[in-house]
Amino acid sequence: MESIHPVVNLRKNTAAKIAMNIPFDRTRFLKYFLGVLAFTALLFLVAVFGFDYEMTTADPFCAPIAAALLAYFLHLMFWPGDE
Repeated sequence: MESIHPVVNLRKNTAAKIAMNIPFDRTRFLKYFLGVLAFTALLFLVAVFGFDYEMTTADPFCAPIAAALLAYFLHLMFWPGDE
């Protein structure tokens, strides 16, 4: 059921238009995300065992968020252009 209020309809339409213009390819993103996660795990292993780094409580929670952001950036950076 649609809302009668015009401001609510405007917000829904604007959000839908913005979401439609954001490029996203799920398979490409997952490929980059898994690669970035593997690289992050390797970096943590080197830091912990090679340099005696002590992981903080934020590291396991923030690393996947940062990996997702970096993977999306890489996914956009290597997006095939119009040829």
